Amino acid sequence: MRKLPELKTRFNATFYENLRDMIAGSAQKYRDHVAFIIKHKAKRGEEPTYDKIPFPQFREDINNLGTAMMKRELIGQRVAVISKNRYEWMVAFYAVLSGNGMVVPLDKGLPYEEFESCMERSRAKALIYGDDMKDMVETLKKSGKGSCETYICMDELGDELNMKALIEEGKNAPEDVKETFVNTPVDGDAVEILLFTSGTTS
Repeated sequence: MRKLPELKTRFNATFYENLRDMIAGSAQKYRDHVAFIIKHKAKRGEEPTYDKIPFPQFREDINNLGTAMMKRELIGQRVAVISKNRYEWMVAFYAVLSGNGMVVPLDKGLPYEEFESCMERSRAKALIYGDDMKDMVETLKKSGKGSCETYICMDELGDELNMKALIEEGKNAPEDVKETFVNTPVDGDAVEILLFTSGTTS
């Protein structure tokens, strides 16, 4: 694994050339710290349960998802992400950026017409979505509009390709395949986020 740059700013903070290096640096520097706490709803009469995700696991989930996406030739492509606020959104977002792709984050509150329009105009080749968006996604599939060819659900939803399975696939990939993704050159001058706002879409 390549050595991360140790450049320092005048504020005595570590400088990273890109977000992938920042995630890797955080996993090293804060390896014993919790990055995310996920709360699971409690059943009636029971206490809620929590999952604690440390920084190294966050990085591994990103790299494993990215490795599986690379095998499907989604690295360097435009990938849209839409769901409620959740851990899987973060993993998907950084996996696309770590593979030198362009991520298209979409607002979960969009009405279908605007969602469809954003998918068409972004020319996204893949869509990663939460099961709360399944009805809109199914409508998009049936419409035949846009450039989306691959749909990845954040949840295990029927026969749909899902993130959990892809992360497990990446985890079990040969080390040389994983290293290929981790060492994918990142172009610091490339546009990597395509963000639709009310000001750009009227």
